[in-house]
Order: sequence, then C-alpha cells, then structure tokens
Amino acid sequence: MTFLFPERLWFLFLLLIPLIIHLFDFRKTIKAYFPHVRILRELTEKTKREQTLKRWILFAIRFLAFAFIILAFCMPVRKNEISNIASGDKLLIAIDNSLSMRYQSGSYTLLQQAKNSAKEAINNQSASTLIGIMPLSSTIKPNFHLKNESTQFIDSISYSPTFIDQYKTIFHTLNNSTAKSIILFSDFQKSDFPSDFFQLLDSINANIYLMPIESPQINNISIDSVFLGSPVVVKNSQGSLYVKLNNNSDIAEDGVKIEVYLNNKSVGSVVTNLPANTQTTEEISFPIGENNYFTGKVSTVDNGYDFDNNLFFSIHIPSDIRVYHCYENDYKTLIPNIFIGDSLFNYQKINLDALTNTNGQPAFYILESLNNISPDAFNNLLKKIQEGSAAFIVPPTNNANYLNSLLSKININIGNALDEQSLRVENISFSLPFFKGMFTSPPRNYDYPLVNKYYHLSKSIGNNLLSLTNGDPFLKQINYGKGNIYIVASPLQKEFTSLVQHQLFVPILLQMAFSSTQAMDLYYFTNQSAGIPLPINIGANGDVLENNKSIYLIDPINNTSYIPYITQGERAMLFFNNAIQRAEIYNLTIGDDKIPIAFNYPRNESRPIYWTQNELDSLTKNSTNITIGRYPITYGGSNIAVNPSKLPLWILFIILTIALLITEIILLRIWKNRI
Repeated sequence: MTFLFPERLWFLFLLLIPLIIHLFDFRKTIKAYFPHVRILRELTEKTKREQTLKRWILFAIRFLAFAFIILAFCMPVRKNEISNIASGDKLLIAIDNSLSMRYQSGSYTLLQQAKNSAKEAINNQSASTLIGIMPLSSTIKPNFHLKNESTQFIDSISYSPTFIDQYKTIFHTLNNSTAKSIILFSDFQKSDFPSDFFQLLDSINANIYLMPIESPQINNISIDSVFLGSPVVVKNSQGSLYVKLNNNSDIAEDGVKIEVYLNNKSVGSVVTNLPANTQTTEEISFPIGENNYFTGKVSTVDNGYDFDNNLFFSIHIPSDIRVYHCYENDYKTLIPNIFIGDSLFNYQKINLDALTNTNGQPAFYILESLNNISPDAFNNLLKKIQEGSAAFIVPPTNNANYLNSLLSKININIGNALDEQSLRVENISFSLPFFKGMFTSPPRNYDYPLVNKYYHLSKSIGNNLLSLTNGDPFLKQINYGKGNIYIVASPLQKEFTSLVQHQLFVPILLQMAFSSTQAMDLYYFTNQSAGIPLPINIGANGDVLENNKSIYLIDPINNTSYIPYITQGERAMLFFNNAIQRAEIYNLTIGDDKIPIAFNYPRNESRPIYWTQNELDSLTKNSTNITIGRYPITYGGSNIAVNPSKLPLWILFIILTIALLITEIILLRIWKNRI
C-alpha cells in the first residue's frame, strides 16, 4: 500500500489531542458526604472500574475513527493498482551523471544541483503522475513510480564515465520510455551532446524540456596520456616516461607541477608552463628495479575537473625474449649484432627444421632470405605464430616462387619476380598500434630509406607499416592467430634497399620482437568497449581457461571482484562489459598469477565546452516538442487506474470510520447513564 498524498499523514499528530483529554479527566469532581455506610462504598468502587473500562473502549473507537478518516484523505492505493496507467500520465526525469558533472560549483557539484532541481520538479507534479528516474548512463528502460517514491531513486544516482556515441544510446532509451513528457537536466557538454542529438530528440513522440545546469567558466588542466620512451623496459636501468598535459582553457597556466609515483612512492617531478589551449609533452626519468611488474601514477592539481588529474599505469618487464634466426650459412647479415650481447634477448641461430625443438613459449622468428623452406617446417612455424609468436619474413635474393606457394595457403601473396625500379619509402603509418611509443612525435622532413629492387606484396590483407612512393606496400603486418607475421618486400642486402643502414630499422625490428611478448598496454579506460588481450599465452573457451584456471579482476580498495568474459579469436580477449566504474589499479588474477592492470577515466570530457541556452534555442528553433529552460509546473491530473474487482482502499477506510461511529452510538445507547 502507498499514498497519493503522503504529506497529509502529518495530520495524524492531531490524534494526540483526544489522547491528552482522555488521560487527564478535566471534569470537575463534586464531593458528597454521606453517613458511614460500608456497603455503599464498595458498590462505588466496582462502578468506577466498569466506567474506566467503558471509557477506554469508547476512546479506542473514536481514536481509530479519526485515524481512518485521515488515512482516507491521504488517498491510499494498492501498488498493483498503478500498473494500468495511461502513457499520457508518465513523466521521465533524466539526469546527466557524466564525469563533467563532478565539478564543484559553489556548495554543490553540478550533479547535486541537477538532483536538487529534479526533486523540485517532482514536487511540482500532481500526486497521480507516474514518474521515472533515469541516469543518462543507463541503457535499461526506466520504471515508473508514484511521486512520493521517486525521490529515493534520485539519491542513488552516482557518477559514470561516458562512452563513444553515448548520445545515440540515450536517444534510444528516451524514445523507448513511453513517457509523455521528458525533463533532461545536464550541463550539455558538447563532447557528449553533438548537434545530431537534438535532431534525434525532435523525432521522439513526447514533450521534451531541456534544463541546462549552468556553471562558471572552468579552467581545466588534464593529463591526456603517458607513454614510455622505449617500447620495452629493462630491469635495473633508467626509464623515461613522457607525459602529455593539456591546458583546456583560454587562460595560460604557469608553474604546473607533474609528479610521478611508482609503487606508491614519488620518483620524479617536473614543473612546466602551459599557454592557453595548448598541449605539452614532458619527460620524466625514473629508476627501474628487479620486479617483473610495477605500478605507477602521474598526478597534477588544478581548479577544474578532478577526474583527469591522475593517470594510473602498470608496466610489465619481460624477463627474456627469445629470438630464433634462420639464414643460409654463406649469407651475410647484420641482424645478429642487434640482439647479441643484450641481456633482454636470448638470441640463437637455428635451422628452420629444428623448430619443433624450441620450447612452447612465444618467441620471435626471423626467416632471412632462405633459398628454400620445407612445408613441414613452415607449418610448424605457423603453429608457433598462432600460439602467440611473431615472425619476420625476408624474401630471397632471386626467386620467391617457393615462398609464394607457402604464403598462399594463408591468403598472403608475394610476387615471384623482383621489380627493379628505384623508389623510396614515403609513408609510415604512425597511427597504427605497432608504432605506439616508438616516437615521441611523428618525424617530419625525414630522409626515408631507398629501395632499388622489391617484390610486390598483396595490398588487400594486413596493415601497411611502410609504403613506397608509388603506393605499393614495403613492410606489412598480418595478424595470424595470437601472433603476427611481418613481411618486407626487399631482401635486406645493400643493393636491394638501404633500410638496414637507416635509423628506422633497429626500432622497427625491436618492436617486432617485443610484439611476441604479449605485453599489455600501460593502461586502459573504464569505458573501453574493445577487448583487452589476455596477457599470458593460455587457451580459453568462453569464460573457461585451460587447466580449469580461474580468472577474475580484483578491486583492491573495495575488495570486490569481476569475472571477465573471454572471446577466443585470433587472440584471446577479455571483456568487462562496463563493470569497471572507478579509475584505479586492479589485480588480474589468473590461477596463481597476479598481474596489475590500470584503468583510467576517459578524457573525452576534459575540454569544458558547453551548449549555452542561446545555442540550444538556435539548435531547436524549428522543433515542435522541445522547450529550453522551463518545464510544466503542474502535470497530469489523471486518476490511478484501479482494479474494478477490488474495493478502493480509501473507500474501505471511510466504511471502517462509519462502522466505528455506529458502534460508538450503539454502545452509548446501551451504556446510557452508566458512564
């Protein structure tokens, strides 16, 4: 049972008045003096007890009668009687709970201001209006409740990061809500609400009231991203961390301090000046110890948003990268000089037929200008790549017929004959993940390598890492199973290309080797829809790992755990389905292994640019259902659709009141002159 007018329940305190009157008998007593008669005295005592009981019975009847009449005026209804309400009686209140609403404006955050305004809007509605409360992060069709029950749902709304194209999801949720009117409270940040959103609102069959939550001008500094100075980190060395810092305001900021923490200890800081609306990249050095994993945080302080002042990261240090190099005995190569003597790499020259003797861990295989490869050896190599290894294939110096026949089995084509036109590498695909962290910024006016002879590679498969001036691919990356295949179009000898002598070659070759370690990114985002690569080489089926190993993500602060879903494609991927709501370093537990993984809030809301009310008026001027800055003060007026097979509760209370009053009259008739 619930009440349409719960505020009238305060009248129940009026029942204290008859209670006080009854407890304190204000009737004046008269003393009468009689002769000493013992029998009359005993009769008086018995009559007094009977009268007291009768008065309490009458008081209870009157008390309940007044209580029932008050409850009747509060309009009690059964909760199951509100299900048949028409859609015209429904009001949906949508509240923006994105990260930008965390900004403190005066005594309240923008979200708290939106909540207070929403409660005020609810108080201005009629008691019979069904009201739905929806945070904009919700993708679930909202439920509708009576006015007095709606406030509790507002108080439960908390912050949630937005995701890409969230405005489309918001539109579909609003459109499917069946509400006749919608009130939307938001700061209307342009990054969250593009102009297309308001065109979509115009197609909703409901009256829409947009209520901007205005804030003062926000000068926000954000830590945009971090990346390592080297693609891989080596133990017992000095590392470099590059921090990108944005000034998202029209005011220059001087003396901005950036501090780096590793394993909860400050290891370095830098102070920089930021002109208005600019980005700067600062390098901070830090010591690297013996651990295989370490965690860190980059931090700054400003007067703007707080969600982008910290950026968490975790670094995995590979203990050993195996490099297996296959080339002819009479072939001269410079590649061994890159790996031999480096403690990070375990370099071996092997015969390709010996692949079956290598251990099962992922490795980096280099097939450099071999005259022939047996099908069995090549199939063994493909199996290794599917399990997570990487292979760099360099074509032979004269004829690639055998190589083409092998690669064609996996839909990779390479020309049989060399093209002898002299060209130059012209394009580097810096946007591809392969080059992430290789350069602090893309080089300009670069003297790219020369190419004198090359084979034509297929353009339709894989990523073109390097391309020639005529558009032909020169270096390709093809994902195969959990691993990668890299193919260069030319032999690496000097008469074919100057790539080996070029400064690009060493970092590219090292990046190929690092790709076999299956290292995780420094950090991920809480709203990440893409999968996270499984950080160890282990098979999975659905959400079950090989050897029945358990896998879950532990929140070290709340001591809660999340079980990810695992997809098995070219590489096993983890999905958390928006379960991660807070930026922090979590522990990914796989069997007995614990791997730190960092999650951060997305930075798409870091730039405080909002739609003003004038801009909203302009965007919606041709709309027939959108109103800016105001909402209906009184709404609805329809009655609750009750079940006709049941007696309404308010009528039942009236009947009980009448029955009690009739009972009192009857008792007074019976007890006449006896009380």
